[in-house]
Order: sequence, then structure tokens, then C-alpha cells
Amino acid sequence: MPLRVEREKLQPSSPLVAGYLHAFERVGSFYRYNPHSAESMAERLGSLAQTYHRDRRELAAALLDYNRGLGAGRETLDNIALLERRGTAVVVGGQQAGVLTGPLYTVHKALTIIQLARKLSGELGAPVVPVFWVAAEDHDFAEIAPLDFQAANGEPARLRLAPPPGAGENRSTGDLSAGLEVVALIDALAEATSPSEFKGPLLDGVREALAAGGSLADFFARLMLRLFGRHGLILIDATRRSFRAMQSGFFRTVIEATGDLNAAVEEAGERLVAAGHSLQVEKSQDHTHLFVYVDGQRLPLFREPAPESGPGGETEPREFVARRGREPVTRFTRAELLAIAKSAPWELSTDVITRPVGQDYLLPVLASVDGPGEISYLAQVKEVYPLFDEEMPVIYPRVNITLVERSVARALDKFDLSVRDLAGDQAAQLEKFLRKLDPTGVQEAVDRLKADLAECFRRCWETLTPVDKALPEMGKKNLDRVMAEVSWFERKAVEARNRAAEDAARQYKRAAAALFPEGHLQERVYNIYPYLFKYGDGLIDLLVEAPLIEGTEHKLVYIE
Repeated sequence: MPLRVEREKLQPSSPLVAGYLHAFERVGSFYRYNPHSAESMAERLGSLAQTYHRDRRELAAALLDYNRGLGAGRETLDNIALLERRGTAVVVGGQQAGVLTGPLYTVHKALTIIQLARKLSGELGAPVVPVFWVAAEDHDFAEIAPLDFQAANGEPARLRLAPPPGAGENRSTGDLSAGLEVVALIDALAEATSPSEFKGPLLDGVREALAAGGSLADFFARLMLRLFGRHGLILIDATRRSFRAMQSGFFRTVIEATGDLNAAVEEAGERLVAAGHSLQVEKSQDHTHLFVYVDGQRLPLFREPAPESGPGGETEPREFVARRGREPVTRFTRAELLAIAKSAPWELSTDVITRPVGQDYLLPVLASVDGPGEISYLAQVKEVYPLFDEEMPVIYPRVNITLVERSVARALDKFDLSVRDLAGDQAAQLEKFLRKLDPTGVQEAVDRLKADLAECFRRCWETLTPVDKALPEMGKKNLDRVMAEVSWFERKAVEARNRAAEDAARQYKRAAAALFPEGHLQERVYNIYPYLFKYGDGLIDLLVEAPLIEGTEHKLVYIE
């Protein structure tokens, strides 16, 4: 099962991301390092030697305990041991704990992390290990619940994980149990996909990972290690107490520097807008960019516009408030929050701004692998780093991949189509495709008929106007009735043509659904497991070895 990789320049929808990928000089002021420069990587590695001060032994011990508990193999454990050595750096990227690993871009991010770490180790002559950050604190269950794949009939299909107890109540994925709801989903996927020699063993592995117990985030992490552990991938879940304890100082700084943090984010946003880009992060100035757990619920933490004081103003004002929607739930003094950060930092959680900084505070990050959305919001984070005596690492773009199966490739070749021909408005693209296939020119013939009728009526009006000036208006109404009949004829003619091209249209739709389901990039919709059922988990090994991270173009991976 060889793979063939081709490059295709599919333009990102965001001008900011397009600039980051293809014209860095246009957006470089919003980031610390140019990801396309070897000098950037060397400079960042040198900077880490001066700025990274966490206890490496403590970090390695926590990683060892966590990854062993997930069933990690020797390759992962050896890489953790390397982290104890001064000078070892990491390439890191993270994602929400989606069901059965979530959309394909989660897999693509892991591939990028592994390939980039391997490449930089060779180029820099220093150990660089791959780390995947399990975003277990996210609490949007509806976002992680879908499992999408292409059904046997060629149509996009969706299964959805039923909510486990507590889902939808602001509870983090790491606090939701992986139980009978997941069993039902696995059974539904097994029933909805075709049999193969690989399917049974893979499903056994998934069920074994589930039977080990724990949360949805734990289940996700075990599956990621099953897919990538043999390539040395290290997993980290920062909601674990051992990791959060190492972030205690980070949380204290966030609490003390909330005003400066907001000012830095706002100033960067103003510069973005002035440069012609959209504001990427828009939060109220009273947001602390932290969440706090109250009775197991992850609630956003705000500063009160007018802090409340105790009787006679003798007690410290409770200037911070956790809210559920707009409803205040619990108030805290600054001293209370600082005490939590010191003695129970696992009761605090980061947001979109503080998460990357907290990650780079904890780990010796040489490069962070990020997708288009993350690259966009990181444009407002660069000046937050100095508040923690840190600097933004190299932000390396996650590789964008579309898997092209053999049947799809054959259809493209048969009809002389490119992958780009199937992107965009699929109804319009299908009509364009059918016109191209139409040997009799049905649409052109009908269009000529309409034009000829309109011209005949126009000449007739001009001739008859001297007889009666009302005749042109009556003629226009008559033309409308005639055109309505022609439109009916057109529909019938197009339907007849479409029936003649029904097989071609079916193949086109199937290929379009495979590459751009519902008009979206494949990697943002489909799950990896239906592909593994067809080709085995050896597909992962082939992808790890494929030339994916060279160049910034979209990668078409033909499974031959």
C-alpha cells in the first residue's frame, strides 16, 4: 500500500493565515519567529537554554507516571527519559479529546509533531522529542461528540456520542466518564462500516483502551498512544495534579497581571485591525483569561467592575467573580485566588490566550504545532509572554492533508478533474461538471433559444410600437409566459441530460463527498478509524514516513 504525495495550493480562507503560510513578511510582526527559517529554530533552541528553568526531573517523573498509566511503550518512555537532560527540547501541539480521536486534523497534528521533532533533532544536533497536549479541560461536549465518516453509499454519515453524566454542565472532558455511551458508539460504528481483515483487531484495541477505565480524555489519550506511541509520541494532560502543581507560579502571575495581560491582547488586536485583518480574540476587559472549578463546573473568572468590600471596608474586596452565563456564582478575593494558585492550582484552568503560554511555561518548547485557527489567535498573544519572563516559541503550521483513495483517484482521472475542481459550491461545481460532459449542448441550446426568443420579441415590439404604444408592455408579459414555458422545457431537458449522465454524476458526488464532505475540507470532518478499518493501522506508519512537512502547500496523499 504505497503512498504518493502531491502538493496543492488550496488558499486558506483567512488572509492572516495565508500570509503566515506563504508570505510571512506581511504578518511577521505579530509572531516571534519565522517558522520557515532554519535560523529561527537554532535561535529558539539557544534561547531555551537561557530561559527554561522548570525542574526537568519533576517534569519527567510526572510524564512517566501519566504515560505508563496509559500503557505507553518503550519508544515513548525513552523520549521522556531524554527530557531529564539539559538541552532536550520538545515539539508540542494539542487538541480537544474528540471521540475516537476526533476529526482527521488531530491525526495530522500528531504527524506534524513527530516529523518536525525528528527533522529538528537531525538538523540541530540536539534531542528534540514529540509531545501531544491533551486538551482535557475543554468543556464543550457538543463539539467533541460527533464521529463523521463516508458511508458505503458514498454519502457523509454521522454518529454522535450520547452525553455521559454531567455533560453539558460546564464539566471538562477530563471529568466525564468513558462508559456505556462510548460502548454504544463503537458498536454503531462497527455496524455502519464494511467488514475487513483489519476491522476486528482495531475494534478490539479500541474496546481494550475503553475497558482500562477513566475519563473521555484518558480514552482519547490511550488511542493516540496506540496509533503513535511506537513513534515516540509523549502525551501530557495538564489537568493532572502533578502537572498543574508545576504551573502554580504561572497561575499566580496571571492573577497578579490580569490588567497588563488584557492590555497586551487589546493592543495586538488594534494592530491587527490597523493592518487590515480581523480581530481574532475579543473578550471583555474584565475577563481574567482563567477559569475556576466550582462544584466540578469550569466557570469563567472575571474581575468585578466595582469590587465589594466587607463591613466598614475592613476586609479585602472580593474583586473576582465566577459566572455561569451572566449569573454570579462565587466571589473571591485576590488573596483567596493566590492561595488556590499556590496550594490547589488544579482548581484553575486556562483559556485561549493563557493556554499556549501555560504550555510553554511548563515545557521546553522549541516549536508549537498549530492549525489555522490557532495561528490566527496567537497573533494577539506574542506580547503576553514577557509578563511571564518567557518568549513565544516558533509557531509551526500543522500540515494540511487530504487522503485520496484509489476509487476517488480513478474517478478524477476518468473525468479529467483535479481535486480543486471539487472544492467550493458543490451544486455549482456539479452543474459545471455536467455541462462539460454534455455532448449535445443541452444548456447551450436552451440558452440560445431564450436569447433568440428575446431578440425576436424585441424586434417585434420596435416594429409595432407606432401602431399602439401599449403593445410592447403586452409583449413583455407575453414573453414572460413564453419564457416560463421554456424554463419548464429547460428543466425537462436538463433532467433528461442528467439521467444520461447519472453514473458520471454519482461518481462525481462520491468523489466530492470523499474529499470535501458537505463542502468542507476532509480533515475537518472525517475520523481516522474508518480509513484504518480499510487499510490497517500500518497506514499511520506510512504517513509518519511520508514527506508531509516540506513546503506549506496542502498535501494530497494518494493511497495506492
